[in-house]
Amino acid sequence: MFKRKKKIISNYKTDYAIPQCLIQKRREVVNSVISAHMIEGYTFNSKTLGILEEYMNGDYSLQQFNTQLDNSMEKLIKVNAQKEHSTYSRKKLINKYGILVNKFGITDTVALRDKIACDVAKAIVNLSCEKVPEQFDTSYLKSLHKSLFGNIFDWAGKTRDELKFFDSRINAKLPLIGKLSSINSEEIQDSEEIQESLQKIDNILFEKNNLRGLSSEEFAHNVARMFSFLNYVCPFVAGNECTQKVFFEQLANAAGYKLDFSVVTEERMKFVRHASKTLEGDVDALTPMEHLFEDISDPDKVCMLKEFVSNNKYKGVKKQTIVAARKDEIYNGIYRGCSSNSVLVETPDCCVVCHKDCFMPGELQTLKLGDTVAFKAVIPKVFEDILIPKRVCVPLTREEIAEKVKKDFSVQRSWKDVKYYSKLVYNNSKILKKNIELIDKFSCFDRALAQQLAQQLAQQLVESPQSISHLAGFEVLGMRNLKRKEAEASCAALSDAIVRYADIVIGTRDGILEKQAIQSSISSRSVKMPSKEIQDILNLPEDIQKEMLDVSPSLRQECFDFMDAIISRLSLNEYQALDGNNYAELAESLGVSESKAKQIITIVKVIEKLYLDLKKALSVNLSGNTAIVQAN
Repeated sequence: MFKRKKKIISNYKTDYAIPQCLIQKRREVVNSVISAHMIEGYTFNSKTLGILEEYMNGDYSLQQFNTQLDNSMEKLIKVNAQKEHSTYSRKKLINKYGILVNKFGITDTVALRDKIACDVAKAIVNLSCEKVPEQFDTSYLKSLHKSLFGNIFDWAGKTRDELKFFDSRINAKLPLIGKLSSINSEEIQDSEEIQESLQKIDNILFEKNNLRGLSSEEFAHNVARMFSFLNYVCPFVAGNECTQKVFFEQLANAAGYKLDFSVVTEERMKFVRHASKTLEGDVDALTPMEHLFEDISDPDKVCMLKEFVSNNKYKGVKKQTIVAARKDEIYNGIYRGCSSNSVLVETPDCCVVCHKDCFMPGELQTLKLGDTVAFKAVIPKVFEDILIPKRVCVPLTREEIAEKVKKDFSVQRSWKDVKYYSKLVYNNSKILKKNIELIDKFSCFDRALAQQLAQQLAQQLVESPQSISHLAGFEVLGMRNLKRKEAEASCAALSDAIVRYADIVIGTRDGILEKQAIQSSISSRSVKMPSKEIQDILNLPEDIQKEMLDVSPSLRQECFDFMDAIISRLSLNEYQALDGNNYAELAESLGVSESKAKQIITIVKVIEKLYLDLKKALSVNLSGNTAIVQAN
């Protein structure tokens, strides 16, 4: 039997005592840890993953988290450490096994990777609990590298030009160790160029005040320049990518931005690294890198990218370059799908994600997977003035009408009656199936012909039922058994069932078309955004809202007109979705993004309350005036 794992008791009284904001921060930190390891090519063993998960969920304090990680690595180090540890030399980079010389004497590749992964995870989590430095420079970059790898490598925190080893060939051009994504060892610059690039980074940080106060475009441009300089020289023997990621995350936090590398696919990182390999930072070469940092520093774009990168439905996307559409750019490609807020289009160069609102509702409605599509990455101006857009209802095809008719409860019940009497008359419940299918088919476009077919079949059943098939039972020398008598007696009932079935099918079909016509009429209307004056009072306290409406007849009238437009535009199901805050259902029905649906719900609910209060006040005033008149 398995032993029950003893649960570590948290320093907190209960899990519920941990503030939700702290849980959210821990989740973000753990996601950062995982993306850092994906970039560097390290993987976690199951035990380390379990510890990270429990810390994320609030089961461990920071101290307990550190203790658990240390304990998990203790056995691994004992098993894999060799005698070489006792003769460890700071002048050796790689041991006789081809493994990086380390402080623990680990000579197994897998064990070393596990240890590095564990140490890096621990360092990133602990860094997240420390205060972000006031000033940033490349000295901080080195200290980060030491924090991440200093527990296992003596050379951590030192750049390649600062290290000297016994092998003169290594010193001539110190190699890079580990997964390097798109970096080709032949493209790595000599170590003497490292200080030149680091100085350029220090200059940018000094001139731009650590990127504080910059617009999003300026921020992305300067981060891209610095990232490119580091990418060009790869200053450290190993761990360059992970260190860069943590450095720029910290820098962004201090500048008021947040970077999320988890939405960057491996292919995209390869592409931007290759494009920006020039030391001088050519403008064209920097464009892909700038685009990357624009995407991962914009919360809205991060959400759009995550809808596809993190969705198992789009597994293939993870192996491609996937970007968010840049404003005002025109894209041509193939429609690959949509999520709650976004649309995915595959272009010749990459996969592009754009906001649903860049398309009119009618466009998305008619798009099918594999269709060619062209769009401009900007929300149409008409959307700025429209709260609920009109929607074109595509007419149902004959096949779609037939399918809806077939699924109707009344039709299914009537079909059961036909099968029941068919069994009595012909001992075969499905003998008239082809006749019924013909009635179904014609009812979708020619009700008169469908009724005629039903009447002919009904008449044939009464006058000559045996012309269709042999009746149930048998007759010998004029003697009929009970089953034959029952069959003959049921012919009239089967005839009536056929006529009744045709009437129900035609009535159902008419109901479907009528409902579609009503829905089309409703959907063809749009609702404008409330005026700026109304929007301005929506965020005010309720008492001030009422005061402003009391002194402004025009605002009161606008509230009434707005709600009349809403009532006329929304179907019963849509209004129920709005009332229940079911923005996903409302978005699907209106053909808009979920973010747009949330905006609709928020605005309508506030104005609806004002509308009801106004109606109530008006009703009270009318009652009072009536009472005064009667008294006089």
